[in-house]
Amino acid sequence: MRAYDAKKGYSWSSDLFYLKGGRTTGMAVSGSTVFVAGYYGVAGSGEEEVFLRSYDAKGKGLKVDSYTGAPMAGLYPNGVKALGSKVVAFSNYESAPGVVWGSIAGFSAKTGAYLWEADYGESWQNLISSQVNDITVSGSSVAVVGYQQTADGYKWFNVSLYSAVNGSFGSAWGARGNGVGNEALAVSWTGSIIGAAGYVTDGSGNRYARAVRIIAKGKGAGMTILEDFDLGYGENRFTTVAVDKSQVYAGGQGIGDGGRQMSFIRAYDAKTTDFLWGDTFDLAGLGGSVTTGLAAAKAGVYMAGYSLSAPGVTDWFTMAYNLGGGVKWRQDLNPFNQDTNKALGVAAASSAIVAVGQYKNNDGKLKGAVQAYAP
Repeated sequence: MRAYDAKKGYSWSSDLFYLKGGRTTGMAVSGSTVFVAGYYGVAGSGEEEVFLRSYDAKGKGLKVDSYTGAPMAGLYPNGVKALGSKVVAFSNYESAPGVVWGSIAGFSAKTGAYLWEADYGESWQNLISSQVNDITVSGSSVAVVGYQQTADGYKWFNVSLYSAVNGSFGSAWGARGNGVGNEALAVSWTGSIIGAAGYVTDGSGNRYARAVRIIAKGKGAGMTILEDFDLGYGENRFTTVAVDKSQVYAGGQGIGDGGRQMSFIRAYDAKTTDFLWGDTFDLAGLGGSVTTGLAAAKAGVYMAGYSLSAPGVTDWFTMAYNLGGGVKWRQDLNPFNQDTNKALGVAAASSAIVAVGQYKNNDGKLKGAVQAYAP
């Protein structure tokens, strides 16, 4: 765990801890505590243990280290989100080959103590599999997105709400599409607006990037499909989403002309659900573009990912757009002309835009990287 001042850079780091071949997969900040989630053990070994560690935000050290066994957990998403006193982690495990079960769990923001756990999917739904891909906390609720598979084999694009206080089920919205593969991959929640994004398939196996807007309660409550987006070749997905008070933004990638994989971003009016603007790009014209993060702030919307700059070589990119869709700036990273340079996430604040990821140095060693940009 490493901490940085948004303007000055490195601040402090934790002691190293042994992952036994595993990964850290998510982090969240709540008040004076930082939470880090991940898993110990080699992915797919059946011996993984999902962990949640908490640290004092001022660098005074480890507060809590909790973990639980979850077979094959490293093959599936897990992470943590926090807001105020609410801390919720999510994970998935295999009960049989290909049979996945997702769950969420609440923890104390002060002590890191375990408080409650809930399955992703209710018993009355008669599910045969379910997977959590992302969560977000707002007020006293947590929105959970992923897929829920019913006995007919169909996977539903699903958004569910649970209590962030005790894990009780609230409500859910889903869409099956006309094909068996449908999945929500990302969620964002601001004010009364929830944005969720992923993909749906048709009966011929074509995949469309789907974005939805949800009003959780009150006047106009319900889910509206914003768009099923296709670059024309039936292989598209939204992988990230961000919401501000006026717009819903969704980013992802798909196959375009010449078989090139291209990144795209789409913006919608959060109230009317009208499409506002979009951008599709392939930085060097070689394909291989992947979108990994999206963040919205007052000064604009920011997108992170990576794209081929030469055969077998990827460059990290961070793109900045104004709220009307104009490109403000783009920053690339490949300091030693090596492969695998990737921006893997981005966050926005009033004073800085921060992207995190990896690059290879001149010796071919993989390094972690943090870059801060002026908005």
